[in-house]
Amino acid sequence: MMVPFQLSTLPVTPWKNGGGETREIICVPAPDAPFLWRASIATLQADGPFSPFPGVDRVITLLAGQPLRLCGENIDQPLALWQPWAFPGEWALSSVGIVAPGLDFNIMTQRGRGVGDSSGR
Repeated sequence: MMVPFQLSTLPVTPWKNGGGETREIICVPAPDAPFLWRASIATLQADGPFSPFPGVDRVITLLAGQPLRLCGENIDQPLALWQPWAFPGEWALSSVGIVAPGLDFNIMTQRGRGVGDSSGR
């Protein structure tokens, strides 16, 4: 079942690393981890590091704003509107090229316990 929501009604939570904020859409708890899976929308304000999430697989999709890059050791991944990109939560990545505020959609799943996918429009 799909339940519509307004972004402005979702509570704002600081990022794990303190460098931004996110609005959690859903979080399914796990007895032995912070979550089994979660979906959220983050506000992109400035370049900076991503929070590490060991043992978590992530899918990020740029919803609004200008294309940017996610960079790390031997990684320079363009992120364009509506083009999902999956990566392990352990990767040390930073966003590069944010010139104006934007939004991204995130799905995070505990590795081996679920698979996240972000497709369609």
